[in-house]
Amino acid sequence: MIRKIFYGLMALSMVACGKKSTTHKETTPNQSSQNTAQDKTSPKTAIPHQINIFLETSGSMKGYFAGQEFVALVTKLPTISEGITQNKNVKINLIADNIVPYTQSHFDFSNEVSSKGAAFCTGKSSEMSKLFKNVADNTSNDAISLFVSDCILSFGNQATNAVNVAALEAGIRSTFADIRQKGFAVSVYAFESTFKGSYFTMNNTEDRQSYKDGSQRRPFYVWAVGKKDLLAAFRKQIANDQAFQPLQSLHVGFDYKVINEYGVLAQMVQQRGDFKVEKYKKLYDIDGVEERPLAFYVGINADNLPPYALKNLLNEKKIKITGQGVGGKVLKIETDLMPYNPVPADIAAMKNYTHFIKVQIDKMIPEKATLQIQLPFEANEWYKACSTLDDTAPEKTKGKTFAFANLVNGVQEAYQEQKSFENFIDIKIDLEKE
Repeated sequence: MIRKIFYGLMALSMVACGKKSTTHKETTPNQSSQNTAQDKTSPKTAIPHQINIFLETSGSMKGYFAGQEFVALVTKLPTISEGITQNKNVKINLIADNIVPYTQSHFDFSNEVSSKGAAFCTGKSSEMSKLFKNVADNTSNDAISLFVSDCILSFGNQATNAVNVAALEAGIRSTFADIRQKGFAVSVYAFESTFKGSYFTMNNTEDRQSYKDGSQRRPFYVWAVGKKDLLAAFRKQIANDQAFQPLQSLHVGFDYKVINEYGVLAQMVQQRGDFKVEKYKKLYDIDGVEERPLAFYVGINADNLPPYALKNLLNEKKIKITGQGVGGKVLKIETDLMPYNPVPADIAAMKNYTHFIKVQIDKMIPEKATLQIQLPFEANEWYKACSTLDDTAPEKTKGKTFAFANLVNGVQEAYQEQKSFENFIDIKIDLEKE
């Protein structure tokens, strides 16, 4: 099970608000610290020099070329890629037994896929570990490769059984261990399309299912391989492209860390209670919590949070607030505090963060306490529902790919991402009454 955890950003400079204290010095961030914070959060957008498209053309892919959704995506993929790479530098390749560069124009490619794409599918080999190796070996450090495939985990020329699946998974692990050594990360995007043609079962050429009416829908996948900064930028850029809307996605090899960095922003909060903030971190001089609850925002950077985890972050019911002798709750999560007229120092601080958790504290018994804010981990395991180890009957293949979970497991094992982590977010804020 992949357990990905996520990172926050640097500590911020000092700010204070509210009534004065004799024990803490109030300080406003100086220009140098503000500039440093902005410099760290304003890197140039990573742009791939080239995007390579690898379209699998083994025999098992023929049925997709009569599928509406598959054809629609593949024909648009060169144009989608042109908008992301430098100087529209996109190369198209057909891949099965070997790599065959497509030398005609992108318009010609789209036209051929639409009109006679199944004629491409003359290859015999569809052994995933070999295909991924060829893709990675032909991906430079300044490029991204997109690999379109049905991702059926099988040998190229023999029947598959339970024993062989383990060997196939081991092959995937070995291949992706080498890909990891290149410094590459990997993303997989899941789609589904109508399918009209022959489906080869786990018994390979000895057994096939024929779908002539187009009523069968089958999954297919687009894998992205490349340096993690390029893939992270690609993921953001493609997220709003209406022509590229996957059903699910999974991202491996990004070296996520727990989000435990934060900034407390309170000056723009109306009826925020009596307290001060030191260095955007610590709350002190807290007074009369029970009569007048405290309210403030906690800024975090969730820039690399995958879509499935981001949905949890945006749901205040998913976030836990705990503390010994402290009672509180999350009121809401926002992505823009500018409508609340923040002061200039807070505007500079806000640039470090993508999301703001509005917290209310309505009880504080001890003189000193720690407030803990957590977003518990939930595994991203959609790929298991897309997988089957028995595809010998049509009802067993609906919406599923043979041994897809084994393929993903092999990738995860290669990147050593089976570690268990408790929380996506784990923040601790010190509180003092004096």
